[in-house]
Amino acid sequence: LAYEIDHRHPQLTGTVARLRSSREQRNGKIVDRLNELGYSIKLEEVERLSTHGTFGRAHIAQALVASGQVQSSGEAFAKLLRHGGPAYVERYRLPLWDAIGLIHQAGGAAVWAHPGSHGERTDTLLSRLPQWVEHGLDGIESDYNNHTLALRDRLRELALGHRLIYTGGSDFHGLIKPENRLGEGPEGEPIGDECIIALDARVAEIRRHRSGGVASAG
Repeated sequence: LAYEIDHRHPQLTGTVARLRSSREQRNGKIVDRLNELGYSIKLEEVERLSTHGTFGRAHIAQALVASGQVQSSGEAFAKLLRHGGPAYVERYRLPLWDAIGLIHQAGGAAVWAHPGSHGERTDTLLSRLPQWVEHGLDGIESDYNNHTLALRDRLRELALGHRLIYTGGSDFHGLIKPENRLGEGPEGEPIGDECIIALDARVAEIRRHRSGGVASAG
């Protein structure tokens, strides 16, 4: 997650353009794979569901629901689009250190998105946290809609232990994820104001560091 960035930063916009191109190629491969699996879906149908011209697996799932081939987006991911699923296609990802550096150059804070979404890999990834902190990671998204309260508390503790911030996200995507309500964190609890307060403070720290101040972003 890249918070409070300058979205016009030239290095950022150039990298995003390359990532977008890679994502578009991946979308076509996913649709081709779905066709091979017997699901009737066209890329044009998916594109029409995106109001901003950019789309991904969530829109593909929405198209499958609209065509009546699955009952819900959740079913589409569970049966077809999840990592390792029969229609899943890997995409190009920036190396972690490159992504963090780019976010900092654009004046923002880099936060690890919803660690609990990795399932059985979560503990393995959490063991790498000290290394990621060395690369400049700023925070952990602990107060995430699909986390349990127990996991939220564990992630908050890890964040504070590594002098990171913790943030919240409801993963609200409108009609794509109607079950996710804006502003709700784990188990329906509202995301607290302390998340944005800590985030603002960390961004100010990063910008002081970039401008030659004595404060450190790490």
